[in-house]
Amino acid sequence: MLMSSRHATERYLARTRVMPLLGTCIMCLFVVYICMISTSAVAMKDGKDVYESISKDQWLVQIQRHHDFSSIRRGILVCVFDAMIPMAASLVLELRALGNTDLIQMYHCNGELSAASHRILYMLDARLEIVDVCKDFVASGRLPAAKANDFRSFWLKPLALVHTRLAEVILLDADDLMFHDPSQLWQTPGYKETGTVFFYDREVAKAEYLNNWSVHRFQRMLNLHVLVDTFEYAQFHLMKRPSKYLERTLAWNKHSAHEQDSSIVVVNKGATSSVAMDVLYHLVMHTRYTLDFSYGDKELFWLAFELAQVPYSFSPWANTAAASPGNMEKHPDTICGGLAQWMPLAEAKSVLLHINGGYDAYY
Repeated sequence: MLMSSRHATERYLARTRVMPLLGTCIMCLFVVYICMISTSAVAMKDGKDVYESISKDQWLVQIQRHHDFSSIRRGILVCVFDAMIPMAASLVLELRALGNTDLIQMYHCNGELSAASHRILYMLDARLEIVDVCKDFVASGRLPAAKANDFRSFWLKPLALVHTRLAEVILLDADDLMFHDPSQLWQTPGYKETGTVFFYDREVAKAEYLNNWSVHRFQRMLNLHVLVDTFEYAQFHLMKRPSKYLERTLAWNKHSAHEQDSSIVVVNKGATSSVAMDVLYHLVMHTRYTLDFSYGDKELFWLAFELAQVPYSFSPWANTAAASPGNMEKHPDTICGGLAQWMPLAEAKSVLLHINGGYDAYY
């Protein structure tokens, strides 16, 4: 009993000595926990600002410092915004899987890409550059700040082509699904001859865009005719001189509202007259506000060269299309889906270059 009582007393005495210490530890842990919750709440509240600050001040600057692409003269240009990053990332992986090693420029407008999107893209590929063209143009005085957000759309592509320092450029849409390395387009006869490769859009016999009607000089005229008739040629030291090619197009002859598909546009800015880029800038900055001649950017590229009287070339092939299997139940005799293009070579009658329209590469 004495032994038992002594052990019980010792255990009790030990417990009385430990309890205050344990209580103190618990209190300390509770204080730390409260601090952590408070810190987390602040992080949740200001996390975006903190993340952007870290991004701009640390790792983005380090990446830009160690990757100098200023000497590169050719590459691929893709216009993006946050919601398109998954597709743009997929496109980058497609291009690399096809063997393409060219610089890829990701263009956006007026802070349209978040810090998270920057990080995803920079971690994805080492030969990639991100450019905010709207901020650059506003800073240089070439774009009024009030107009900047007008280019958060497909109108960004012409502006990006004018802006890029690259001489040889392949413009791709972020939702292009590529089947061949697009750098092969730099070796095509049309590109070597004119410094351009353009592709045809669907033939749409509707009274809209190029094929719509406007009143000009008290006459009812097609929008395409009005554009050619009213363009400010003197501003570029030119005279009105429509090409024979223009006069043979479907749009000129009232057969289609569209002529060019701009999901792939290939231009050698270094080998063609700079007047074409000046005209392109004029069309996207001014003309498109006064004449509804184009569904988005698509017609601006070939028309810039046409109005500037600079030679250009289209693919020898019409476009094609791709549809999901389920669509065939609705219209078994037609294909209605994403626009597709063939490789623009006379001998390549069945070489599919790409499909445009947001298809999953792993569907």
